[in-house]
Amino acid sequence: MTDISEEYFSNIYKDVIMDHFRNPRNGEEIAEYDYCREEINPFCGDKISLKIKLSPERVITSVSAVAEGCTVIKAASSLLSVFIEESSIDELPGKIEKFEQFLKNNDESVGYPELGELSELGIVRQHPVRLKCVLLPVRALNNIINQS
Repeated sequence: MTDISEEYFSNIYKDVIMDHFRNPRNGEEIAEYDYCREEINPFCGDKISLKIKLSPERVITSVSAVAEGCTVIKAASSLLSVFIEESSIDELPGKIEKFEQFLKNNDESVGYPELGELSELGIVRQHPVRLKCVLLPVRALNNIINQS
C-alpha cells in the first residue's frame, strides 16, 4: 500500500522529481573530496551535505549530495548533483545564476534548455514555500564555489 504522503506528492510533482526522491543520485558519501559544505533549514529541519572532488583542471570528478528532509530537498539535491557532475567549478557561477533566475521567472514561455532535468524543479514556483527546499543545496554549492 502506498503511503498517503507519497501518493499526495506524486500527484503534485512530476515523475522526474519523484524518481530523484525515490532513487537519489550521488546520495552516498564520498571518502575523498576537496570541498564540503553542510546546510540546514532550522525551520523545517531539511539538511544537505554536499561534497565535491576536483581534478587538477578544476573539473568536478566526484560529487556526494546527502539530503535529509522532504521530497523536494532530496530531489533537488540529487538533480543538482547530476547537473554539476563533470562541470568546471569555474563555470558553475553562471549556470547557477541562470537556475536562480529560472526559479524566479514565472513566465513559462521562457525556456532554459541548458538546465536540462534541473528545470523540473520549476514546479516549486506553484508552491513558493518549497522554494527554500530547492535553494538549500544551491546555497551549499555557492558556498563551495566561494571557497574554491
